[in-house]
This record gives sequence, C-alpha cells and structure tokens, in this order.
Amino acid sequence: FDPETGHLVAMEMFSDTGTDPCEVHFGQYGDVGGRLMPRHMLIRHGDEVFTELRIQGIEFAPAPREKT
Repeated sequence: FDPETGHLVAMEMFSDTGTDPCEVHFGQYGDVGGRLMPRHMLIRHGDEVFTELRIQGIEFAPAPREKT
C-alpha cells in the first residue's frame, strides 16, 4: 500500500510452492462511480512483463437485493 494515499500499489500471487510469483502493479487511480479504481495495471511473471493494461472504462452491476 502507498503510505501517503493508502492505495494498493501491488500484489503477488503464487501458483505453486517454489515458483516465481505473478506480480500485479496498480496505478493511475481515478474516480469511478464514487470508488477509486486503478486505470493502469502492469502484470509481471518472473523477470518479464506479461502484459500491461490501460483501463478506459469500468461498469459496476447493481448490488443484489437482500433476501427477506
């Protein structure tokens, strides 16, 4: 987490014990419907960039109704 903004800046995921992690780096946060969402993601595996995503739009589905 960024100590100044509190934004998530990266996370690591391991597919198996002893393997290199998949790293996802987040950036360029912006407001989307009152929520701060990253507009840029850089995905790495080992020492190589797997892909880079630039997000142009996000839509949220309505929250499901609570069962009564």
